[in-house]
Amino acid sequence: MSDIWRTVQVNGLPTTRPCPVCHKAMAAFQFQHDHDRLMLDLCRRCQFVWFDGGELESLSKAYRPKEDQPDLPADLKEQLAFWKIQQQDRFQAELDQQAERFFRLILHSQDGPPSSDQVCPEGLS
Repeated sequence: MSDIWRTVQVNGLPTTRPCPVCHKAMAAFQFQHDHDRLMLDLCRRCQFVWFDGGELESLSKAYRPKEDQPDLPADLKEQLAFWKIQQQDRFQAELDQQAERFFRLILHSQDGPPSSDQVCPEGLS
């Protein structure tokens, strides 16, 4: 969207189409990506972009990420998937430990202030 906003600041032309929010005249501008050209309306005051039928879909297709890497062999895909699962499991275990420490602090807060090892995770105090 920042590309669109910069384009409008420089090249926007007033239109008769009112902004649906503030009802002031919007600016029309031509947005070009590769071979696609879109005529979009934008309210400078509200920073509202008006897409006519099919324009949003065209814009999302133009900015869809392209696959830069070739397809991986099946065994590497499997190893990568396994590694991602392990990373998620480690992350979840760490979150569980932090949640347990937090709830322990809440439950035992009536016994006085917590010690530093209760507040700080291991290795950070």
